[in-house]
Amino acid sequence: MKLSLSLLVATLGVLAALLAQTAPPVYFNHVTIYVPPAAYTALLQSDFLRNEFSGSHEQTVQRNGGAWSYTGIFLYGQHTYFEIFKAGPQMGSSGAVMVSPGQLLFNMWIDDRRQLPLFKDRVAEERGSARQIVTTRDAKNQPAYDSVSPVGVITPSPGVLSYTVVKGYYPDGQTREKRFEDRYRPERYLHDITGLTLTVNEAERDLLLRDFRAYSYHIEADGEKRVASGPEVVFTLTPSKSGEPRTLVVDLSMNRPITANRVIKFENTSELHIQASVAKWIFTFPSE
Repeated sequence: MKLSLSLLVATLGVLAALLAQTAPPVYFNHVTIYVPPAAYTALLQSDFLRNEFSGSHEQTVQRNGGAWSYTGIFLYGQHTYFEIFKAGPQMGSSGAVMVSPGQLLFNMWIDDRRQLPLFKDRVAEERGSARQIVTTRDAKNQPAYDSVSPVGVITPSPGVLSYTVVKGYYPDGQTREKRFEDRYRPERYLHDITGLTLTVNEAERDLLLRDFRAYSYHIEADGEKRVASGPEVVFTLTPSKSGEPRTLVVDLSMNRPITANRVIKFENTSELHIQASVAKWIFTFPSE
């Protein structure tokens, strides 16, 4: 009996490993960050961001044939980028919503859009609720990307401000590097986002870890922290403490070393620290 049980456990372990190997890699694509209006203005008016840091611009993006749109600041690396919006009332695909400063969305990418059904099932199993694949269209009403989304009306979980979503972009087989090649500026500083450290409450940590498991990320404990490692990126989740501000620290690789260490402050919400060939962009938001 012991031998049979051991054999069963070993077999299940092998099957789990094989299933993980068959899943295509899930890359980090971009982070969506909502900041207070004053912080948004400071970022928009920064000569350093516009002329030295990266390929950068403010853009209004229309979706679903113009049925809804959003305006933000976009800062591009070679494979990854920032998408920064004003907090406050927003018009989205599901109607008007109020978005708080510090709300974050980690947008994940797969190269082969046809593999999304696999992740639909994986996320549904981890979350314990049904998922569907939704097509988002561009201004001309042509397919822009498919994403794994909840079924039915999306109701935010109380106290949860950090989410992930996995997407597959059109045309099929497009890589991140190919998609960004006309926006990435290799002569400027930003190369890529390599890590994200954020403070989370228990509900956020639970939901994020469920998603990272569905993406086959390696998860380990580091004291009270949880670290999820995937292709070319590491997410570190640190427990929030009552009364202390929420933070997001984004680790960056640079295309070239900076000649003198710099700290650039954007209003009271974020500071960009650049040292040699790496940088940290620290965002601070009010506590819940």
